[in-house]
Amino acid sequence: SLYGGMCLGPVNTGAIHALSYPLGSKYKIAHGLANALLMPYVVDFNIEGNIEKYAKVARVLGASEKRTAEETAREGVILLKKLCSDCGLPVRLSEIGISENDFEKMAAGALKVQRLLKNNVRKVTFDDAVEIYKKAY
Repeated sequence: SLYGGMCLGPVNTGAIHALSYPLGSKYKIAHGLANALLMPYVVDFNIEGNIEKYAKVARVLGASEKRTAEETAREGVILLKKLCSDCGLPVRLSEIGISENDFEKMAAGALKVQRLLKNNVRKVTFDDAVEIYKKAY
């Protein structure tokens, strides 16, 4: 916990963490698990905010070079899902008992965490948050 706090303190996390909070508060899902599950879907949303950065991350994950940086970045999303699956983690909200009926409440809760959302590479609206949860379902 100490090392985790030391790592997270100076980096100012973003939308992955903000969208994970409602999974913990309503469903009692561990924050790390919620982050891992939502990461590919938030990264997919964020790609257009910094295509080159996410293409670089994808390459580090082992993505092959595609025709465009965006295509390379999108392969990174596939690799993130595979990493979670290979680690035995769920990759869909439906796998951990999250109800589709709660997406709007979860989105409203996530948007209250502006201290994190302000750090995200893309602005996240209410509709964006709902759509991310839908894609993760």
